[in-house]
Parts: sequence; structure tokens; C-alpha cells
Amino acid sequence: MKTIFTVVFLIFAGLLLAQIESPFGKIHHSSRDAEGNLHLRWQDYSEGIGTTTCFYNTDNSIWNSVPPELWQPGTMEALVPYSFGQRLRYRLHYSVEEMGESFAMLHSACWDTNVFPPALDKMALMGTDPEGDSLMVYHPNLDLREAFVASTQDKLYCSLRNQSGVFPTMNSLSSYNVYLAMITNIEAVNDTVAYAMIYSFNIPGLISNGLYKLGFDPQTEMPVFTRLGNIQAQVVSGSLHMACNFSDLAADPDFGYWPNASQSLMLVGATMAIDIDLPTMTPNLGLGDYGVPSVVVFQDNLYQVNVNTLPNVNVQSWNEMNKQLVMIYTDLDGDFPLIASVDPYTAPAVTAYPTDPLNPGSCVYVAQFPLDFVPDVLGYSFSDNGIDIVSGTYEPVSIEEVHQTPAAIACTIPNPFIPGKSESNIAVKGLENGLLHLQLFNLKGQKIGTLYNGKVNSNTLSIPWDGRINGKNLASGVYFLHLENGKRSSIHRFVIVR
Repeated sequence: MKTIFTVVFLIFAGLLLAQIESPFGKIHHSSRDAEGNLHLRWQDYSEGIGTTTCFYNTDNSIWNSVPPELWQPGTMEALVPYSFGQRLRYRLHYSVEEMGESFAMLHSACWDTNVFPPALDKMALMGTDPEGDSLMVYHPNLDLREAFVASTQDKLYCSLRNQSGVFPTMNSLSSYNVYLAMITNIEAVNDTVAYAMIYSFNIPGLISNGLYKLGFDPQTEMPVFTRLGNIQAQVVSGSLHMACNFSDLAADPDFGYWPNASQSLMLVGATMAIDIDLPTMTPNLGLGDYGVPSVVVFQDNLYQVNVNTLPNVNVQSWNEMNKQLVMIYTDLDGDFPLIASVDPYTAPAVTAYPTDPLNPGSCVYVAQFPLDFVPDVLGYSFSDNGIDIVSGTYEPVSIEEVHQTPAAIACTIPNPFIPGKSESNIAVKGLENGLLHLQLFNLKGQKIGTLYNGKVNSNTLSIPWDGRINGKNLASGVYFLHLENGKRSSIHRFVIVR
């Protein structure tokens, strides 16, 4: 049994080492273009290895897929149809084969409400496993074919399909089948344990349906099952559905913080056979099969707007030495620009690029001109849908009047921020006398609240904060602090862990 757990652990470790963190970075969106599509783009870290598919659904319908294309080196793009007012969700699935083994990384299918048993066409397929590839014990009931995952804010769902289409738990008085959805927190300090939702026969003193921590006893060379809580489990139409509470996992100190910084867990379906020697009542365990090991990112990519809000573009400065026009681009919907260009009257147009590729919907954009460029009147054009243009002109000052780009605002906040344990002050440095706006946004780009809005008359400020907005505790997750001071702005990402 020790060899079995080692194999599974090495598979997970190999996936993480091969891909570092993720084959795709944060996914971004434009607004709806003239053809009725959103442009979804993300950083491509796969280096041409493996296959990425983009899935989407509207108003909680079934998932559809669209193949992405390389937009430019290092960036992939997928076009997804959208009508204003729809509730659109989108997710990515990446798969690769190495040394005959399949691995996957994907976004979970996210739901608004808990439903059990779930519908497979509304879940995310982790992967398809070949038939007849069992390790120690072969039987069609133990031969896994597919595994699916979905989630809400408080529940984790996993569904399994096998070769036989039935999931018997008892073969005889001394022979039983065990079906597992194994779970590992990739950021947990303790990496010697795993967790699993288990579906099996109620064997007194050994195992029954439930959520378990899986350890290993080196003296007996047997796994140790520690029950943590109940699960929902049901076989419907040839599929085994299981669900557990995230809170039951996070309650165990060895599991680590949840949500973690990467908002991801490792999952794999597995089967085991248990044969009991009746005279001694000694259980003997053998692994039947395991599915496609997957790193699942629990990030709800949700887009819903009733009408497009045009972006706001302001020129921050002209850098005469580096020949750069610096502009601040902000979009209330978080849409990145499909058009971002600066067109001089006497020279070819130049594309403006975001200084923060992980947040192109609200950051500083820079247009770089040749170093021998003689500045004249510059016309800039931005559009988040390729149709409606936000434009303006800017006349750079002469060399004698050049103002250097203001220094960046420095912001410090504990990361992760643990309410009640973290230092409860947000420290801001490098301020100029004037107004300071400090706003909080969630991962979807939605404004959560304002932490500071007023004048400052010193270059430093300490803002007390206890992790609440309007007296309400914020849930665990990823958040962004957006600072504006004069003509300068800054965005800082942090994680709240409860």
C-alpha cells in the first residue's frame, strides 16, 4: 500500500514540477465585439506542450467548448459568444501526457447553489482514463473511466464513471469495493497525508461512507483512515456522485488554509479492493485503478453586464528621455482594450501595452516610440469592444519642461491577511498632498467597498482595517486594493484567509 500512495504522490509532484504553477495565467476578457463575442485571453505557460480547451456556459446551462488560438507569443485567445444581460461562466482545461501518464489542470465548474445529485453535463471533466490499466486488482467495477468536478462556495463535488456502469460495494462477506475521490492541498505544510471522499460498504471498525484523512502506519504498512465527516453519495445512471463540505476539510489542522493562495487542490479518482481474512479478521488491500491526476483551480470566472461601460483613459505623463507616453486605463467592467494605440501626426501609430499584464482591465499603459522620435501632437485611441472608441490628444512638453513620471505609491498589507491574527493596518508610503482613494475589489473586478476617501497631508499613512466592510466579514479569497493619489494609481493583490 505504501507503494501505491508513493505512485500517486509522485504523479502529483511531477505535474507541479513540470508546470511550475499553471499552464495558464489569469484569464481576462474584453467587452462584446461587433460579431457578438467576448475575447478571452490568458498567459500561455505550456510552451506548446499539451492541449488547452476553453469551456463556457450561459445562465447555468450545459458547457460548450471552443478551441483557443495563439494570439501572440505567450498569450492565447478564445472567442466566446455573449449577449448583454447573460450570466456567462468560462473555464479552461489543460491536459498533457508524459511517460504514458495523463495529467490535467483545469478550472472547476462553479455553481451558484448546491444541487445533489449533480448533472454531469454541468460539471468539469477532469480526464478520461484508458480501460484495463488497473494496478493490483482488475475488475470492470474498479476500472475507472472518467472523473468530474464541480463546486459551490461551500461544497466540493466529484463524480466517477467506471467501465461496468455499476458501483457495488460488497462482493461477498469477505470482499468489498472502495471508491475514492482523493484530495490534496498543494500548499499544506504537512504533505504526508491525503484526504478522500469514500464510498463503500459499512465495514464496522474499518470504513464506511464519509470524508477521511488518509495516513500511513510504517509499522503495520497499512493505511490509516481517520473519519472527518459525512458526505453525500449516490449512484445514478451509471455514475457515482459524491460531495463534501469544504469546511470539513479545512477543519483538520493538517489540511492547511483554505482557500489557499492559488485557490487550487489536487484531485484524483481511485478504487480499492478490501479482502478480509475471516479467521483473523485481517484486511488486505489492493489498488484497483486511479484516474487522471488533476490540479483543480476553484476560481469562478463570471461575466455579467447589461450594457457596456466605456473605459476611461487619462494621460499620466510624457517621458522625453525614454520617448514613452504613459496613460492610465480603467474600465468598470474589467474589460481590456481590443484597441490601444497612439497615433502621432508625423509618424506611424504605436501600440500601447499594459504595464501589469495580469490586470490589463485597469492599469497603466505605455506607448513606446523610437528614441529618435520628435514629439508632436499625439492622438490616442482605446476601445474595449473594437467599436466604440475613447480618444483624445496630448501635446508633449518640450525637453526643458519635462516632468519625470511620479514615483510609485508603496502599499503594504499582510498577505495572507488573517483577520484577528494579522497586523490590522494598511501602510501607504510615497503619498503626495491631496486626495487619496483606497478601494477594495474582488477577483471578479467588482467593487466591494471604500477603505479610505479623503485628503492626506503627509507622505505616509496607516489605515486600520479588520477585514470587514460595512460591519460584515469578508469571505476567504483573493482581493485587490486600488489606490489613487493625484495622477498616480496602484493596485495590490492579497488573500484573506479565515
